[in-house]
Amino acid sequence: MSSASTLSAELTAKLLRRLAREWEELNWMLFRSRLKRPLLELTRSERTLGQWRAGTRTLSLSLPAILSRPWLDTVETLKHEMAHQFVDEVLGGEARPHGPAFQEVCRQRGIDARTSAPAEAPQRAEVAEDRVIKRIRKLLALA
Repeated sequence: MSSASTLSAELTAKLLRRLAREWEELNWMLFRSRLKRPLLELTRSERTLGQWRAGTRTLSLSLPAILSRPWLDTVETLKHEMAHQFVDEVLGGEARPHGPAFQEVCRQRGIDARTSAPAEAPQRAEVAEDRVIKRIRKLLALA
């Protein structure tokens, strides 16, 4: 399961069901269930983590990104795209995709409004592991 091309239809369906559950929970927690469920789509894009397309009511997420990053990154991308959906469907849209209304929706809900994840940022698991190793070294030095 290291690449998008080897993901079976069964695993793809399970992943889409999991994303739908995440979407439902986030809709309730962040948007008070004001959004209607969109069509969820997995893409093979390596350049775009996610995308909201208002015309087709489609929320797309990058399968390569999902398979190569921690699940929390996928959830953050989902929240970001849901913020776009909220601006379009509840607030009536705005001219610029990451304009003032979008920025405010993200700020109010604690959503990352950046257009992409930093490429050189360390994985969250690596950061946590580094902290644990530093703590172990410190404890051993004290012993």
